Amino acid sequence: MGPAVPTWGEFIDVQLLWPFVVCLIIWLLMFPAHACYVNLRSRKQGFAHFVDAYIGSQGKPEVPRPVFLVTLKFMMMISAISFVVFYARRTYTFEITPTELIIEYTAATFFAFNYLMDRMQSNCKPAGVWTATAIVHVLTVVPIFVPYRWDLTYVPADVRWLSLQFLRAISAVQAFEWLKKLLGFEANNVPAQVFDFLLRTWALINCMAGVIYVLEVLGEVPGFEDAFVVTGMGELSYFQMNYWIVTTISTVGYGDYSPTTVPSRIAIIIFIFAGIIFFGQETSHIVEIRAAASQGRNSFDCKAGTEHLVIVGSGCSRMSSVIETFMRIALDANHWRGDTAKVPSLVFLSVEEYDQELKDFISSSFAPSIAAKVHLLRGSAVSARDLQRAKLSECAMAFIMPHLNPANSEREDCENIILALEMRRLAPRIRLRLMLLEPLGLPKSRHFSATQLKCSVFVQSTRVKGFTTLIRGLLAAHSNFSPRFLAELEASNSRDWRLQYAQSLHRDVRGFLISKRFVGKAFPEAAREIYQKSEGKLLLVGAQEDGMMKLNYDGVLTEDQCVLAIAANQEAYIDVANVSKDWRRAMLAERAARQARRIDFEDDIYDSTFDLEARGYATAVEEPETLKPPNGGDFLVHGSALKELRSSESLILLILDGDAASTSQQLVAFLRTLRQPGFPLNQPVIVLSRHPVPQAIVKHYQVASCAFVNGPLLSIQTLKAAGVKEATNIVILQGESGLAVNQGALADSQTVALCGYIEQALGHEEAWGTSGPFKIYEYGFSQSVFLVEHMCKLLSTQRVQQNSQVRGDKAAHHLLTEQADDMLAISGCGSWLSAFCNLLKMIFKQGRFVHDPVVNDQLLLNSCFAAGQASTPDFYGAMFGHMFKFPCTIEFVEAISMPRQRGQDSTIWQVPCPSEWVGKRFEELLVALASGKASGFGTFSGCGLLLALYRQADKYGMPFGCDGFLYTLPPPDTTLESEDLLTVLADSDFGQGAFPCSC
Repeated sequence: MGPAVPTWGEFIDVQLLWPFVVCLIIWLLMFPAHACYVNLRSRKQGFAHFVDAYIGSQGKPEVPRPVFLVTLKFMMMISAISFVVFYARRTYTFEITPTELIIEYTAATFFAFNYLMDRMQSNCKPAGVWTATAIVHVLTVVPIFVPYRWDLTYVPADVRWLSLQFLRAISAVQAFEWLKKLLGFEANNVPAQVFDFLLRTWALINCMAGVIYVLEVLGEVPGFEDAFVVTGMGELSYFQMNYWIVTTISTVGYGDYSPTTVPSRIAIIIFIFAGIIFFGQETSHIVEIRAAASQGRNSFDCKAGTEHLVIVGSGCSRMSSVIETFMRIALDANHWRGDTAKVPSLVFLSVEEYDQELKDFISSSFAPSIAAKVHLLRGSAVSARDLQRAKLSECAMAFIMPHLNPANSEREDCENIILALEMRRLAPRIRLRLMLLEPLGLPKSRHFSATQLKCSVFVQSTRVKGFTTLIRGLLAAHSNFSPRFLAELEASNSRDWRLQYAQSLHRDVRGFLISKRFVGKAFPEAAREIYQKSEGKLLLVGAQEDGMMKLNYDGVLTEDQCVLAIAANQEAYIDVANVSKDWRRAMLAERAARQARRIDFEDDIYDSTFDLEARGYATAVEEPETLKPPNGGDFLVHGSALKELRSSESLILLILDGDAASTSQQLVAFLRTLRQPGFPLNQPVIVLSRHPVPQAIVKHYQVASCAFVNGPLLSIQTLKAAGVKEATNIVILQGESGLAVNQGALADSQTVALCGYIEQALGHEEAWGTSGPFKIYEYGFSQSVFLVEHMCKLLSTQRVQQNSQVRGDKAAHHLLTEQADDMLAISGCGSWLSAFCNLLKMIFKQGRFVHDPVVNDQLLLNSCFAAGQASTPDFYGAMFGHMFKFPCTIEFVEAISMPRQRGQDSTIWQVPCPSEWVGKRFEELLVALASGKASGFGTFSGCGLLLALYRQADKYGMPFGCDGFLYTLPPPDTTLESEDLLTVLADSDFGQGAFPCSC
């Protein structure tokens, strides 16, 4: 007698019907569960910290404490494989023993727990219920706990041996995919790839075999039995003939049937040839489609309800810090509360082939669901057909990214303007954003000049320490030190700078429409009230008036007025905003109305540098004391008296690292911004360059407390002659030669070596707590910032060595001597090439410093960046990435860095903390400034906004070479210290009143 076999009705009810009902119930429950789960995650309390530390999300599978997940997924893989083996054994015994039943219940409970973890990782989104992995969980767990038919008739265990448990092989594959991510297996890890291949092959064969086995054991479906006709071929039916024709023309040929009549044999001969031709053509067509897709020749599939961004330009086809930062911010699911469905797709369109580094970055840096949103298309941005493939007319926003190191920047700008015109012609209603390399007189709300903006940021950084950190941090994606690392820091040193700086990384700038209850209130009053009600998590910084953004707005708020604020999290502004309307649409509509009335603030800052060349003059030459260039001869000095400038206070040493053609535009933009009206201090400037500055520029600025020195940059004598020891600020601007993408960080070798020379030129005679001049360096690549940070750590060990010699600590002296020699080898070489070679030798020695693995490749977490002393092109990528979420990004950045050019009445100031406020809370000073009642700022009596503190390095354990770190919008109960520098947004009266008091 054969084994007991379930009927089709029993099998469908137990194995399919009840699992479907359970899926439907869970799907309905996920709607309220998703809202509750997101709310709990947003509170950033115990539950949220637990989820972030141990569970993570599908968009960000990496967690700081992966032991729990690794154990869970490993047990899941082993359990799933074991379950399939037990099922295979059961197909021979045809029974379920009581012991097996207990094991089955235990395993099913574990699978249910794993299902719950999967739902939490997907933020309890309803769509997650219908994924393949979730369905497998339900199909294999529910029949164990609900062995009933639809009428609740119990199905005995002796027929439940036939089930869908073989589908657990899919769970094993999914678990191993998680393990590869959690354990950091690389794509070229051969053992992992071999095991993955074997596991997938086994799962595919097992699932196919299991399906056929179940269907054959169950037999014919009642009511759908096949009917046969006896012929020469045997017993035939129409469905059997379909099966036989497929196996025949596909050249498989099982041989179970063969034609017996002449007409059928003639027909099958024709069919075989026709089938081979058909399958060959169709296979070739499929291969062509796949090849076109892999080469980017396919079209983007724009799905309903989703948004996408189109990126074109010569700078979008190769990996760079701009592209990297742009994608990290644009694809940041945290901005959308973890909802990956709201993350926009990125459609790149380039004539050139995309480099492999860019493709590897996309596949390795983002979860598969996020990486699938990046589409690399090949085509021309001036071709209507290619733009149609990218769905330009349907995109939410389009960007034109230039090549940052073109052979001719003017030609690059002209080509990008042509692209913009063509894209506008084909899609007049698109929102287009353009980055130019040189200033031009175009509508500035939709384009910005990389040169002008960069120089303006550097000028502001000479006045406001941490200015670059402030802007870049407000535009950044959510990144931070690992919670475990911060917990260890707090346990070992509660005053470590990273503990406070980590809080700043959660601050970003957001826009919204002001709630009705604040209508009619003065902006300072509303800012003060909102700050106190939000417990310091939200600070208004500006408002839109007549289509123009005004920082530190001095008017009265009106209904549905768009305002800007620094927010600690996304939920901070919910209670004070009108969330029933889209603030982005309202803001853009008001801006469009302004432009229609042709109200646009223009000025001469965008004049071309070449206008100055018609005024060329010869200038006098002055000898710089007794110092001589290293190769003999005399220094060439133009402009104001060098000796007088070197003895001046607030001296800026501007070093141009590049040829005259590539740095002239930057030099003019820097000097014009520095000399604009409104600054109370006329800071003297010494410009040091390797090549002579154009005479037109020298003549134009020689009466403006400027001197121009020509000489070799990698020379201690030259640096001393230019006033490196007397300077208050040292600024290094790169030319185009510093941005060679194909060389990577090696393109910054000149700047990295120059940093060593500057430190050597300073002499290090200062005491340990003295930071010397505030240094601001421009790098072409983020990796270079980490190299300089490493150099500074070596220099700090040299300081420790000197202290150990004083104490007689011979062990420390012996340990640190080699590190100090490394530093001297870098800064004491005769050429930049030798210096950089020594630097590479030092790097490849056995490391002695322990780094947090989270910060190794994140510029935001670097100490030099936190101090505001490093700038890289990823700043532009941050702007591009933020524009879709924050449409007035260009306007905001230019308003805060170029206030005069943007028609702003307020600018950023930085002054020491007055003695009467030392020891008081941050909230008290912020409220007093916003009320116009703050004392200690000289004659100033207006309203200002306290945005941040700049805390000194020596009190918080920062590496040598860093002046301090920026603490943006600290908690209200933060105690003010005497060494703190206050970063305040206020009008020119604050500078005129507060600066004399602070001197």
